[in-house]
Amino acid sequence: MSPKFKKILKPIVLVMQQLGLDPLKIVSLKNYLRYRRDKKEWISKGGNITYSQMVLSDYEDMAGNAKGHNFHQDLLVANFIYENKPRRHIDIASRVDGFVAHVASFREVEVVDIRPLERSKHKNINFVQADLMNPQNLGKTDSLSCLHAIEHFGLGRYNDPIEVDGHLKGIDNLIKLVSNGGYL
Repeated sequence: MSPKFKKILKPIVLVMQQLGLDPLKIVSLKNYLRYRRDKKEWISKGGNITYSQMVLSDYEDMAGNAKGHNFHQDLLVANFIYENKPRRHIDIASRVDGFVAHVASFREVEVVDIRPLERSKHKNINFVQADLMNPQNLGKTDSLSCLHAIEHFGLGRYNDPIEVDGHLKGIDNLIKLVSNGGYL
């Protein structure tokens, strides 16, 4: 794909995504006939289908994403926590299926977020719903993380109130949670 075409395509893709349309899923419609052939072959070889959900994007999918600053930051900070072995670790609004999962694999972590979280069946994840733009009575901790989250405070995207200085209020409240000599 030429750089000129990419430059034209990028804003179109962004608008589509903002409208809730996934251009990759639209492009994956090209795999519809392959899906039908695979389904027919499965049945002809004695396969049984009790539930069918057409997923057309898997044909080109990669095994995952092991790059980018979020991936590396999550692993780096989880490793810091592992090495420091704090008495108590609290995480504020980081990705549960990313950073929190890394930490929960080796220790208990208290997760705090303004958004609700379905109760985890994992014994190392304890959840508290709270708005960190306001002071919270969570007690002091010797280890606190907040990855990829503070910049969202006060934007209203997560049913939080619009607060132009929400990130500053959040930072102030995070600092108040950390005990002397603790890590933020």
